[in-house]
Amino acid sequence: PFSRVKAQVLAISITDDPFGTVAAIERLLGYFDGSERTHLRIAPEDIGEKEVGHFAFFRSQYQDRLWPIALSWLQRGELAQGTPGSQVTVRT
Repeated sequence: PFSRVKAQVLAISITDDPFGTVAAIERLLGYFDGSERTHLRIAPEDIGEKEVGHFAFFRSQYQDRLWPIALSWLQRGELAQGTPGSQVTVRT
């Protein structure tokens, strides 16, 4: 079913997330082989934090630093200039 998805896919991982390792995210993105896939990896230091962890992306304290990344992707299908972190992969 994942291969039928044709939308652009953005995976955001945090370097101190023990579950969202590069290998795990790359494996997840591999299921979406019908889509353009981008993996953005962000270190807590990239957004001025000491730690973020697994579920913290969804906490309101990150609404000004992390949520705009996802919002920009949903609105424009691309990462905004100056987005923190680094792109691990971009696959088409």
